[in-house]
Amino acid sequence: MTRHRVRLVLLALAVAASACQTDGMRWRREDVITITSPGLREAVEMPVLVTWEPSPDLADQIAQDPGGILYGIFVDRAPIGRGAQLADVVGRNCSGRGGCMDEESLRDRGIHVSAIPQLLLADLDDLRRRGDPDGRDVHAVTIVVLRRGDDREDGGLALERADETSYRVEFVVEREEEA
Repeated sequence: MTRHRVRLVLLALAVAASACQTDGMRWRREDVITITSPGLREAVEMPVLVTWEPSPDLADQIAQDPGGILYGIFVDRAPIGRGAQLADVVGRNCSGRGGCMDEESLRDRGIHVSAIPQLLLADLDDLRRRGDPDGRDVHAVTIVVLRRGDDREDGGLALERADETSYRVEFVVEREEEA
């Protein structure tokens, strides 16, 4: 390409770019949930109280539809994806009313469901490396918004992740040294 053609191409690109309007565009992420405790990488003792605050918009939605919007809390594991249901994690081959969607089965998989913005974690696995009692026992909690759908045929709750946002905090559990 000659210099003249290169200049023409650059001029055409400049004109085309100047025609793009960016007024009124928002490039921000609105936090729907703010985790208030524990703080990021804070050293804590057991039991650990995890607390968060919903945004005013989410609080209004919860007030308008009690029980229709819940919090999914995932401890030391990845959350379910957008549009996925908790039943996808626990499996659909569970017998009995409610299948494996009971509190104990979910808790065994590191999943908790709450209607209020707090969760008390009374027992967490010790994640320090074996033989390293001075190691750091780091845990992570991820919170997502769940929407309640129609109950499943087996009587279990249909809880689906509402959107793509998730809110995560990591903290360190200080363990007493064993004698």
